[in-house]
Amino acid sequence: MRVHILDAGTETTYHAPDWNDMIVEIEAGVVELETRDGTTLQFGAGDVLCLTGLPVRAFHNRGDAPAVLVTATRRPPRTAGASRPPLAQPEHDQPNSTHDYPQGAQMLRNNHTSSRIEPPRHR
Repeated sequence: MRVHILDAGTETTYHAPDWNDMIVEIEAGVVELETRDGTTLQFGAGDVLCLTGLPVRAFHNRGDAPAVLVTATRRPPRTAGASRPPLAQPEHDQPNSTHDYPQGAQMLRNNHTSSRIEPPRHR
């Protein structure tokens, strides 16, 4: 797991290889995701994203507080000489193609409007 801080009032350019095979959770703040066609979508605390293959251009934090993104990925395979060999991926778990999806921006809009996940409420 890695933690990424996007300071208030800043943006960062999206580099696909840096985010490949990552699950991203917005831990705090609000992140505006901008696609290459100029579409923008806002995601807040508790939202979970997978950006692989989508036409993302940049992340923006237009708020007054830092945004915190937590990323997770699969464990890297063991190196040669390791005590155990890596587990083989089952056929159904092979990585998907990483080519860009032309309909990616629409998929983001549809997911954003229909699958809001509420954060757990603490008592």
